[in-house]
Amino acid sequence: MNRTSFNDGWRVRPKVNLFMEMFGGAGHPWEVVQLPHDAMLRGERDPHGHWGTGYFPGGVWEYEKTLAAPEELRGQRVLLEFEGVYRSASVWVNGGLVGHRPYGYTDFTVSIGEHLRFGEETSSRCWQPRTTTRAGTPARASTDRCTSSSAGRCDSRSTA
Repeated sequence: MNRTSFNDGWRVRPKVNLFMEMFGGAGHPWEVVQLPHDAMLRGERDPHGHWGTGYFPGGVWEYEKTLAAPEELRGQRVLLEFEGVYRSASVWVNGGLVGHRPYGYTDFTVSIGEHLRFGEETSSRCWQPRTTTRAGTPARASTDRCTSSSAGRCDSRSTA
């Protein structure tokens, strides 16, 4: 098995609601980040906010990364491994839900091979509601066969 770090080149923004997204509603601009990253910490603290969030605003954050899926990965098992995403994270690849983790800060793995577009760009997204203080941790990709350009892995508040 080949494991590849997938922490660089992620983008993050507050998640817009589904209806705005479907009808072209304006979303927030993307910010390029490296994992581990905690999107909530970019907000300003509010002295009237909740102590459980460190007085930061809550919200839902969306992480995205685009990766190339080379033809040599076709027919192989390709996994995204998460090492510490906050609770209720959802992971999507090319618009298809590939996994959900209801618990926070525990590692989990999702299989993405059947959602890849071989020879094309592949979009990985993760998101989660954010109501407490910590963020996701490093991401890695795994394949059953050794290859130098394996597909990716998502880490987030949320593919997240």
